Amino acid sequence: MGKRLVLLMFLLFVAIEAFAQTTGGVITGSVSLPAVQNVRATARGNLYRSRLSPEAASGAATQATASSGYEDVIVSAHPLNFKPKVEPLQGARIIQKNATFIPRVLPVTQGTVVEIVNADPFYHNVFTLGKGERFNIGRRPTGDVQAQKISSVGETKLFCDIHTQMNAVIMSYDTAILCAPATQRNV
Repeated sequence: MGKRLVLLMFLLFVAIEAFAQTTGGVITGSVSLPAVQNVRATARGNLYRSRLSPEAASGAATQATASSGYEDVIVSAHPLNFKPKVEPLQGARIIQKNATFIPRVLPVTQGTVVEIVNADPFYHNVFTLGKGERFNIGRRPTGDVQAQKISSVGETKLFCDIHTQMNAVIMSYDTAILCAPATQRNV
């Protein structure tokens, strides 16, 4: 009788687990982050390099500040008991505007094609460094759109060879359970 009960409990557990994976669900919770201190950062020669930006036209030096400090936060969930199906995202893009990358941190799934758009009235030369994807799209004029496939999982650091203050990160994940809370972008 004991073996039958154990077998029945095991089969019931397997059935419940299989049912839970096929019906979906909701994850709730909270993430606590430390208080953010906004820091103004300026780069030497920044006024000359960004001379065509709206801030430079008004006489103010270009300075980077974050409005809430949490724009770069990404929350991801990685299931332990199954491997989720991961599809490439549609419409992922980074825009170059006012000599900055928008967004500065872009969460994507593995295999996503990211469009890099030059919305500035001057050239940019986007390239990568580090262990992630490696590319250099060269000097691109206003309105130019370059598509780059992000095949590997991890961090891809973007820079502009012309505007040294520009930097961004594409974070590629092997899970489709992603969220950028500050922008309310659920992937």
